Amino acid sequence: MKSNYQYPNPKSYTNNNKNFDQHYVWGWNEGRQLGVGYYQNGMDIVKEPYSLGGSHSFDTKVIAMGMAHSLAIDSRGQLYSCGKTAYGRLGLGDYLPQHQQNVKEFTQIKLNKDEENNKNSNANNNNSTTNSYNSNNNNKINNSINNYIKINKISCGSAHSAFVTENFQLFTFGKNDQGQLGQGLINELHSPKRVIYIQYSFNPNEKDQSKAITEKSTIYYDNVDLVACGLNHTVFSLKDGCVYSMGSNKFSQLGYQSIINEKASPTIDGIVQPTPLLEHRPRLIESLNLPTQHLEQRFTNIKSISCGSNFTVCIKQGNLYTWGTNNLGQCGFNPKENDDIITTTTTTKTTDTTTATTSSSSTSDNNIIINKPKLLIIYGDKSTLSTDSNNGNGKRVFNFIQVSCGVDHCLALTNNGQVFGWGDNKYGQIGQLAFSSVIKIDTTTPIRIGESLTNEFVTQIASGAYHSMALAKSSIIYAWGLNDKCQIGEMGKNQQEIIQTPCRVRFTNAKENSAPILQISAGGRSSMAIKYSPSKVDIRPSTYFDDILRILENKSFQDFNLNITDSEGKIKEMFKLNKIFWNRSLVLQSLKSKELNSSCSTNVAIEKSEFIKAFNDYSIKEIIQDLYIDAPSNQSFITTSISEYLFSMINQSSFSDVKIKVVCRNDQDDKETIKIYNAHKCILVNRSEKFKTLLESNYFKESIDGVITIDDSPSFEVYETFLTYLYTNVLNLNNENVIDLFLLSHRESQNRMKDLIEEYLFNSLDIDNVSNIFELALQLNDTDVSIDSKGTNNFLIGQCIFFIAKNLEQVSKTESFINLSDNSKKILSSNSINLNNNSKSNKSLNNNNNNNNNNNNNNNNNNNNNNNNNNNNNNNNNNNNNNNNNNNNNNNNNNNNNNNNNNNNYSTNDDDNDLNNGNSKKCIIC
Repeated sequence: MKSNYQYPNPKSYTNNNKNFDQHYVWGWNEGRQLGVGYYQNGMDIVKEPYSLGGSHSFDTKVIAMGMAHSLAIDSRGQLYSCGKTAYGRLGLGDYLPQHQQNVKEFTQIKLNKDEENNKNSNANNNNSTTNSYNSNNNNKINNSINNYIKINKISCGSAHSAFVTENFQLFTFGKNDQGQLGQGLINELHSPKRVIYIQYSFNPNEKDQSKAITEKSTIYYDNVDLVACGLNHTVFSLKDGCVYSMGSNKFSQLGYQSIINEKASPTIDGIVQPTPLLEHRPRLIESLNLPTQHLEQRFTNIKSISCGSNFTVCIKQGNLYTWGTNNLGQCGFNPKENDDIITTTTTTKTTDTTTATTSSSSTSDNNIIINKPKLLIIYGDKSTLSTDSNNGNGKRVFNFIQVSCGVDHCLALTNNGQVFGWGDNKYGQIGQLAFSSVIKIDTTTPIRIGESLTNEFVTQIASGAYHSMALAKSSIIYAWGLNDKCQIGEMGKNQQEIIQTPCRVRFTNAKENSAPILQISAGGRSSMAIKYSPSKVDIRPSTYFDDILRILENKSFQDFNLNITDSEGKIKEMFKLNKIFWNRSLVLQSLKSKELNSSCSTNVAIEKSEFIKAFNDYSIKEIIQDLYIDAPSNQSFITTSISEYLFSMINQSSFSDVKIKVVCRNDQDDKETIKIYNAHKCILVNRSEKFKTLLESNYFKESIDGVITIDDSPSFEVYETFLTYLYTNVLNLNNENVIDLFLLSHRESQNRMKDLIEEYLFNSLDIDNVSNIFELALQLNDTDVSIDSKGTNNFLIGQCIFFIAKNLEQVSKTESFINLSDNSKKILSSNSINLNNNSKSNKSLNNNNNNNNNNNNNNNNNNNNNNNNNNNNNNNNNNNNNNNNNNNNNNNNNNNNNNNNNNNNYSTNDDDNDLNNGNSKKCIIC
């Protein structure tokens, strides 16, 4: 979810307690879906927010809840699950005992990349041109980091689940009786399996729209962005804006009508059975994806997707689209007032088995459905409308940024913090009075949820089966709807099963800390919330918004004049601004667009009456300033964040005044490949000191020609990621690009980018990759490493040393550790890591260490035992290289080394605590 709200900086509070209250759960726990195994003698209801505390050893970053199970992602991108085990919904494989009905605590789902993923990864690597500075050492680091899958996004359905990896791959597992897993079969899966889908391209020159969409002939690659699971169906979107669906389509919840093949219908006892309406494989929703110009959007125009029981809602370009069942107004349309809503009849046969003779009866239900995506237009109250004097109709001046569906209701959140709801209100889940005898409120169409939320800026929403939740900017959680299992919380003496208006969720037993709420989630009859966990990496604060605002303040970046004239054409006011920001306002975009699109135009005249007509009495100066800030006022008609808008300008020729020539070389044949990127000087200069020097100094060729040459880029994909960071402040890291971006961040002197990458690498440390990451961090450090030095990578270096010391026995057996350079081994030794203790497990490592540290015995291989013993006693830091020494001499060496390091062993618990708190005097930790 993206909003104008800026989350608090997690560094503003501290955490010195291992049992930090970070993950809270409450509500129904009958299936142990809350991860609380033995809450109050096995009670099935957790009556108020309860902290999992130290019950699990990971920091929770993302949560999702289903009807009777839950998923969580930790800071390392690893996936955990708990709850009911039926249908394999937990993804823990087939090793669980058949009689085990639930998993009481969050348990890690082991996800190692299979051969199929490696093949696709190799195919992608073959298509990417790699620069020669990708040394063999860097390739080893990439491979070692790439040993396990990292998860970014998760979704829980009724009894199935799905997740998206950092490499944009989609995996599903769990119940599959309706093909909701998209695997081509209807067998349930107990372990995650990757989903294969067909990508499409759009030909804008094709007059016949039915032939305009064709399958791509290019090499297959993953591009999944969002995923949502419903009762028996799944919907996901790609980063190019395409939306796919799979599973049950009985109520057109997939966004299209499935073709019934009567010949393939099953026959039981000679009777042809109805063909189930379902899709086993992902299928493109063409009516939602067929744009007027081009299918491949510059960036994903799908901002949010959510699935209810038998309906779906998504946000495309800030607008709501709904489809599926609409009996209770689940799609936001009044079932009695819409002509294009289809009514179908479903016949259900029941068999009476109580008598000796078999008899059957049937009942018919009328299903009101919307069989394809339909635009749902919502107008707010007076505070969110602007009057159009021409037609008297209100104009919506907000965009939708998140949707969340329950069983038969839906919530939608706007970018100005308002919440709308529609659908079933039987239990007050829409926040309206469900049992009022005075007034009957129609909730089949969207209605704004007010009461306690009226004066709050809401940043997140979550829908359970029959209850709703909202997270305010003030970090207060509000909830309403069904409360029969305390999914809203215990209300004390006024305990009620139905809460008809939003009320505050009280954390009465929570430990006091200032950590804000990170995310909320609602399941069947359960709720969860997680708080920010302190980061060990001291990430520099972002200067992104200040950098962009400087474009407005610096006149040298303004490339055209806006002249405000009277009715006679005389200039009354003149403003300077930049063309690339003009189109950010929907209203300004429609004014003088032809003149602005011309690269040679420097003056644009607009009559003042046009501004007054569009913006009422809002000042022109404030309208212009809103173009450069992230949270503009409603009157400026800006519906995207500054980051989202500038993302659309990456590599765009419109108003481009700088070219970036990127050269990549293939390691094998040293063949060059060149790609030219369109860029904008005002962005580059304010976001990069290096570009500022090149483009603003008269001494450099780049400032004269307007062309910047990058001849050491590892790949085009990596450099595009870097450009995206400059334009949007978003750094898309994954296992494959993190090392290349780490090198690039040092070359480009991007300090905050380094911090973000260090945090990623710190969370990725394991036995296999720690040695390589340690050596690379040393190579890139800007100062000589010592105990008291403060280099750019000292945090990462210190954490690598700590990790190696803590896991020395295992790390020392890896090839990367054996091949450490002499300098790296010297640094480890200076930090009291006894490399000689592992001589038995690694003779070659012991010999290398002896050769590096022996200063006095290089030419004394034939010395007798007494001389060797004397050398060892006189200099404890010297190692003996005499392979002919007897066992007594070796024992003496070991005894001397052990005595020296006895008080500096990193494996003790006290040192662990000191290192975590940054208090170690022996390890380089900033």
